[in-house]
Amino acid sequence: MNTVNGLGVICRDYEANAMASKKNWIGKKISISNATVLEAQEAYDTMKYLGAQRDHKTYAIIFQTPDTNYCGGAVLLSYYLGQDEDILKIRKGQKITITGVVYDIGDRTFNTHNNGNMAEKVIKMRDGAVH
Repeated sequence: MNTVNGLGVICRDYEANAMASKKNWIGKKISISNATVLEAQEAYDTMKYLGAQRDHKTYAIIFQTPDTNYCGGAVLLSYYLGQDEDILKIRKGQKITITGVVYDIGDRTFNTHNNGNMAEKVIKMRDGAVH
């Protein structure tokens, strides 16, 4: 697992060479210790093919890191018993440590309740956990 201080290093790689960045980061499990929650939400439909189950709700955390303002993150959380209660405790502006596996890097293609705060470039992750 790679520990990164923020999304900036991935975003700068992507800006320098998108294909090389995707080769370097997609499929890698990363941990980010200084993520700021923008929103906790039920996962959007385009995430269903990434493992979102139909027999329970699937949640995503939309977040940002202080080292970049043009690049944000979205992570599909792995399900566990009690998650429905835990997700209600996550607040906008809360600092979290989050882990996940990068599956895409690119332009934001989804809406959030807090669209004004969401970056245009997004690092998308799955198999996520909040620590």
